Amino acid sequence: MNIPRDYYRSYNISTMPIKSKTSSGTKWFLAIFIFIVLSFISYIIFAANEKTWPFTKPVVSVAPSSAPPEIIHDEKKGICFGAYATDKAGCERVDGNWDYPCETDEECPYFSTNENYGEEGMRKGACMKGYCRLPVGCGKKGSTFHNCAPEETPLCYNCKEGISGPGGMGDCCKTQNSAIRNRTEDPLDYCTVSNLYQCLKSPDYVFPGDENDRKIYSMEHGFPKGISWDRKGSDVILGL
Repeated sequence: MNIPRDYYRSYNISTMPIKSKTSSGTKWFLAIFIFIVLSFISYIIFAANEKTWPFTKPVVSVAPSSAPPEIIHDEKKGICFGAYATDKAGCERVDGNWDYPCETDEECPYFSTNENYGEEGMRKGACMKGYCRLPVGCGKKGSTFHNCAPEETPLCYNCKEGISGPGGMGDCCKTQNSAIRNRTEDPLDYCTVSNLYQCLKSPDYVFPGDENDRKIYSMEHGFPKGISWDRKGSDVILGL
């Protein structure tokens, strides 16, 4: 086969068009990928500085309300105390006390009211099986799920004039409460009968079955000098 002498001269490879190795689609893909990477890095930087993402609205935190949620009672669970009636209106007409079973500890009037012996004392008065635990002296005929009957009187430890003598259990809760409210200084660490209520942090309500808890607290932590853990007022200081 005879090849013309000027064949290679006519085929100039340098004059042929060269196609780009990177297509337009690939360029767009690379641009999007770089944008995503840079955006992610920006997000990490903002998160590290505890800032929000720059293209979103800041989250505003709202403080929870201190008021307890309103409890909507089931009308069918209500009971008329002190009289006979099958509904609230009928109970009020016959001068009864319409009440509903408690659902939370916080709705009970004597819950966390005894501050004299730590967390154990604060738990007294809680809601148990629909009934608020009431102090000794309450809970007889006429009391409701939540409250003592009007003619009933809660009893307290460490009365100046107790049932069994000075420092014993008795009807002194209101007097203790009044003395504590009028006090301008912190509770004392040492008290005699004359200033007994100045050693109390709150009225020292008596709850059913609480003597053992008070005794344990007395041994582990101790009450102020002159304050008794029992109903007899064994640790009272008569003074001069």
